[in-house]
Amino acid sequence: MRTNLFSFLVAALLVVHPANAGAQQQMADELAGTEVNRRLGESETPAGRLMMHVIFDSTYRRPRRIWVYTPPGYRERGTPHDLLVVFDGEDYFNSIPLPLILDTLLAASKAPPFVAVFVDDSIGQARSDDLSNHSRFAAFVGRQLVPWVRRNWNVTRKSNRTVIAGFSNGGLGASYLAFKRPDLFGNVYSQSGAFWRGNE
Repeated sequence: MRTNLFSFLVAALLVVHPANAGAQQQMADELAGTEVNRRLGESETPAGRLMMHVIFDSTYRRPRRIWVYTPPGYRERGTPHDLLVVFDGEDYFNSIPLPLILDTLLAASKAPPFVAVFVDDSIGQARSDDLSNHSRFAAFVGRQLVPWVRRNWNVTRKSNRTVIAGFSNGGLGASYLAFKRPDLFGNVYSQSGAFWRGNE
């Protein structure tokens, strides 16, 4: 039986917990070659497509990299795909092999077909400005990112079929976006969200 996208995401992201940034590479090294990763990397599993795009963030007035994952058998027309928006984008396919996890679970019919959008976050203070309860970043996501995705990919406009996710500051940012824009995001996955920060 297929689960909804939110339940699927929670199960998938429990594979690795990257909250300790210093341990991310160590964890990746320890997992390399394990049975889990061998299963994820099997060549017979149909692979989705992960493409990088650069858009001009008109809120922060700078370029921003966005990676878009489309599932095997992606449909340009017809029934829209569910939508997953992930902060800490690069970490979710460098430290955590999320695209491989998605391929594997989709191949096993454990989730409905969906499009995943990985958002490039800044580093240092700029990352904090992006993700720590800042209305400017919410404006970028709501007014520019989501409309751009909707124009270019066949994705749902239903909030109950849309998930926003991230870890640490990204988890805090995801929760803030879901709170501010429930019309866009009906589900949130905050992986070890940095709620200690409060509203700085």
